Parts: sequence; structure tokens; C-alpha cells
Amino acid sequence: MAEPTEGRFKIKKITKFDDLVEGQVLELPESDLCFQNESQIIQMKYERAEEERKYEVKPGIHTFVESNAGLVLSKVELKQRTLLETANNTKQIIKEARTFFNKLDVYKNLSLVWVRLAPSKSSAPI
Repeated sequence: MAEPTEGRFKIKKITKFDDLVEGQVLELPESDLCFQNESQIIQMKYERAEEERKYEVKPGIHTFVESNAGLVLSKVELKQRTLLETANNTKQIIKEARTFFNKLDVYKNLSLVWVRLAPSKSSAPI
């Protein structure tokens, strides 16, 4: 049997009136669809079809973005810097490092992944 491509209702619970006793307190669970006939109550739950989506991902840095179609990949544009083209960019490198490390609380609040850097003997104060 082929997998369905649309959602479907599955029976969650059938409560027969003959099984009920007078004075019994009965709580019916929540259901997405419910039918009743002369002898029973039929409760159903809706199950969404799971779609298999394939994404072509090209090399680069991407992030997930919510859209009407669900989560989609969006390319992240990074700033081009020429910091290491010459040996006299120490001041600019330190400025960029400070900018990054001054935002660690923001990264933590957003639950972004971060790496703890081990101190080295050649590290400069930031």
C-alpha cells in the first residue's frame, strides 16, 4: 500500500453507550472530529501527511527562515574584510574582535552556538 500524500483521520477512541453505567462520570478526551450514532461515540484524530522535501544546498553559510511554505534555507551574506592583507592591521583586528566579544550576551540569549577560545601565550588583550 502506497503512503498517502494527504492528511487523514484515524480513530482515537470509541465509546459504546452500552458500556456506560448510570451515575458514571465520563470524560471524553479532546478530538479533532467526532461522530455519534444510536450506540456509540467515535472520536478521531487528524494526522498530517509527512512530506519528504529535498533541498539543493550549495556551498556557503545558510540559516533557516520561516515562510508561508514552512522553513526554507536562506543564504547568509558575510562582510568582506581585508584585515590580513598587510601586517599592520593589528588595531583593526582588535576592533573587530572587541565588536564580536562585546555581543556575547546577545549570542547567548539567541542560543547561538559559540566556541570557548583557549587563551594562548601570544594573545593580545581585547
